[in-house]
Amino acid sequence: MLSSMRKGLFFRFFTILFLLCCNNIQAEPRLDTLQILKLIDSANIFAYTQTDKSINFAKEALNLADKQRYTSGQLKALMALSKSLYVKGIYDESLKYSTILDSISRLEAFELGRSYAVNNRGLIYLAQDNYIAALQEFKAAIQYNQQLRLRKPQAANYFNIALCHIYLKEFDAAEVALKNCIAICKETNDQIVLIMALNRYGEVKMFKGLFNESIAYFNLALAENKENNTWEKSFSYNNLGKVYFEKGFYSLASQYGLKSLNLAEKLNAKWDRKEATALLYQSYEKLGDFKLAFKYLAQNKLLSDSLLTTQKEQEISRLMLIQKQNENEELKSKLVIKQQRSKLTTLINFFIFTTVIVLSVFSFIVYRQKKETTRLNTELAEINHSKDQLFSVIAHDLRSPILSIVQTVDLLRTNDLSREETQMILDKFFERISATASMLENLLLWAQNQRNKPSYQPQPLQLPNIVEQVLLLSSIMAKDKGIIIKHTPSEIPAISADPQHLLIIFQNLLSNAIKFTPPKGNIWIDYSLNEGKVNMEIKDSGVGIPAEKVNQIFRVMGKEISTYGTANEKGIGIGLMLVKKYADENNIAIEVESNEHGTRFNLQFKTI
Repeated sequence: MLSSMRKGLFFRFFTILFLLCCNNIQAEPRLDTLQILKLIDSANIFAYTQTDKSINFAKEALNLADKQRYTSGQLKALMALSKSLYVKGIYDESLKYSTILDSISRLEAFELGRSYAVNNRGLIYLAQDNYIAALQEFKAAIQYNQQLRLRKPQAANYFNIALCHIYLKEFDAAEVALKNCIAICKETNDQIVLIMALNRYGEVKMFKGLFNESIAYFNLALAENKENNTWEKSFSYNNLGKVYFEKGFYSLASQYGLKSLNLAEKLNAKWDRKEATALLYQSYEKLGDFKLAFKYLAQNKLLSDSLLTTQKEQEISRLMLIQKQNENEELKSKLVIKQQRSKLTTLINFFIFTTVIVLSVFSFIVYRQKKETTRLNTELAEINHSKDQLFSVIAHDLRSPILSIVQTVDLLRTNDLSREETQMILDKFFERISATASMLENLLLWAQNQRNKPSYQPQPLQLPNIVEQVLLLSSIMAKDKGIIIKHTPSEIPAISADPQHLLIIFQNLLSNAIKFTPPKGNIWIDYSLNEGKVNMEIKDSGVGIPAEKVNQIFRVMGKEISTYGTANEKGIGIGLMLVKKYADENNIAIEVESNEHGTRFNLQFKTI
């Protein structure tokens, strides 16, 4: 019953484990990663030159990655797509994909994706003049890049933070961000961002009225512009013109204005052209050249109208962006709910798993207790059986020799016997007392073993020396039967054992050999060394042990195993049980072979 219950419980346990594994492990499909990665590379290559083509490549890569559940491909495709949409000016779509990138990166613990997403969102907010929101995103991006130890992206983050502070007219905060940006640019040799930062630092100084410092920074930006960055060079010239205009150097201001306008026209940068024409018509007006002033005023008006249209388009885009932000916030909420549900599912699975483990452990404990109870009951039954055998021994086998001794002593007290008869009776009396003493000794040892575990005190020993001690007594018994004991000591390594235990083992084995060997027989005791172990052999030429009793001699005691010796010697049938008990205590391997020509006991000892 218990076995079937355990089988059922373990079956349910492994079934639940299997279902949990299936629930949490998705099969990995075959991935055509090469095609997806090629599309992503193409999207990144065409991001600033052929933006529409870049967007198509990125969307195709994302679609393939979604179908094949290729998470790494999804993340890289989202990064390329959000960037291309930003460059194109489709801010609402760029914001949507940036938010999706952030959400998936959060789930996958992909910190680089999160950094990229929040920085892209910041650029979108910056383009829409939402400086507070942009500032928060750029600060978050810096934290991710610091964790990833990416220094160059940190420089760009600090530059964007400075822009936000400039537009918010927080010039001191802008200076702090620009100083950090410049330091990282010099450390990483990032010349492009360095020139941009120097220009903006000059602009901050200009806004604060520190014109000489401002001029120094613009000139430094021009000096560092070794790669001829036209956009930044136009910015430097235009702002130098503004500074000189404020200082009253109108001719110098117009010169820088013309330089700036020339570069802006090459770039077809309307905002930079508008700024340059404004500087020029103001400078020529101050110089009294109204013809040129009117020329540049007319150009400025056309550029302003064009930019106004662009601003209206941006306003429409801004409204769409707000709508998209709301949708993204809803998407974020759904993702949070999904994450919470996923966590709840994980907790439930963990609870089920833990419950199954607890039940399994409990079942195992119950099984062990049941098994232990069965074992103890079996041992108790064996002890009760041994007790009954002991009482039988005391009642019959020990009672008889004691009564015989009493009768012998009573006969000696009458003094009616001759000297020869008295000597013969005394000899028999000695044999009977010796046999009874041996019985009592074995009974006491057996009782001690049943009551508690015998003491075990091993020490280095030489086997021949222990055998010689036993032979002092056993040789007398053997001599009475005319039995020759041939002990052949040899040079063997010392062994570790309890000397008292060995005395009992050898005494019982030799007593049995003498008991079942007929008069004029032989007993041999030999030693050998085999594979680092000492073998001791006790062999006799006796009548042997019946085949049906060979397998019982170490397990059964009393009448069931005890037989009379060749001279009608009587035993109580517990000697060999004691031999086995003490052999096990001392890690001695013992084997027995017997036939009608004699019995051989082989004892194997481990050397020190």
